[in-house]
Amino acid sequence: MRGSIQSRPKRILTPYITTLITVTFKETGLPVGDTWSITFNKTLLQSTTDTIVASVPNGTYAYSVVTPVEPSINTRYVDFFPSGFANVSGYNITILVKFDAQYYLEMKSSPSAGGTVTPSSEWLNASTVLMINAKPAKGHSFSNWVGEGNGSYSGNSHNATIIINGPINETSFFVTAMYEITFNESGLPSGTPWYLNISGMEPSGAIYSSSYSIYAENGTYSYFVSNLTDYYSNDFSGMVTIEGQNVSIEIQFDHYAYITGHISPDNASLSVNGRRVNIGEHGSFNISVEAGNFTIFSSAKGYDNYSVNFSLVPGQTKNLDINLTLSNHISSPSSGTELYEIIGTIAAIALVGAVITLVTRKKKK
Repeated sequence: MRGSIQSRPKRILTPYITTLITVTFKETGLPVGDTWSITFNKTLLQSTTDTIVASVPNGTYAYSVVTPVEPSINTRYVDFFPSGFANVSGYNITILVKFDAQYYLEMKSSPSAGGTVTPSSEWLNASTVLMINAKPAKGHSFSNWVGEGNGSYSGNSHNATIIINGPINETSFFVTAMYEITFNESGLPSGTPWYLNISGMEPSGAIYSSSYSIYAENGTYSYFVSNLTDYYSNDFSGMVTIEGQNVSIEIQFDHYAYITGHISPDNASLSVNGRRVNIGEHGSFNISVEAGNFTIFSSAKGYDNYSVNFSLVPGQTKNLDINLTLSNHISSPSSGTELYEIIGTIAAIALVGAVITLVTRKKKK
């Protein structure tokens, strides 16, 4: 038909619709209500439930779980495989996130210089079973463990096993090492008390047994054993050194010997081996001596000297009845004072004689 107009077919534009796919991250291992996070498609997502949901079109997306999660001191939850890729291709997907509990084990020594402990302080997986060990330093010894927390150990074994059921504190206590010093006596009758003093320590008091022990740390100590009424010891004093081990000291007691008797005149002097002895009332004497050889010497003015030698064994008594005899000769002056007295007497006699002579001559005139 001439002049007719024909219309062109219409073009209809259909909008392009992007299909979104659901990606769900589901966690296990966290306590209910704990917050956890994940970076997905460059976006940080958080949740206090066990799931985090995101919607994305088909594609490959990186994700990274924020780990560890630390809800409290000394407790944390760790994802050991925190990162990966989500391949989205038309279907919803779920990615599992697994957290494992870890607890902090704190290990200490007290005092710090007393020794070492193993292992060192560290984070450990829940239910881990391990051995702890305490090693004393020189001059110290292990005392005991004090543990706090579920699965800890308290006791006096330096090696022990613990189970990490929660945060644990383990403290190993060390003390200054003490060693035994034993003093063994011999020579005393059974039940005879003896006495001992050691520097820096309380006196022993009466010891009725044949041995006496004390405990001391490394060092050097002096000791003194008291002599008894009837017994003495040549081991009465000394030094003992402790160097990381026990020490034994032998103490030998011996019975005194005795020198007794009477001396006349009672103003005479008496000496035993050159040492002057005090004379008692009416010239008596009683001396306790260590067994051995002796020289007795006695003298008095106007009397002949007395001397005797003898030996005594432990427990023996020597009785002496010393009677000095008068001298039959004039003894020479024994001192400068006596000499001056004699000279003075002679001079006085001479002077008196001279005066008498002079008076006699005057009368004759």
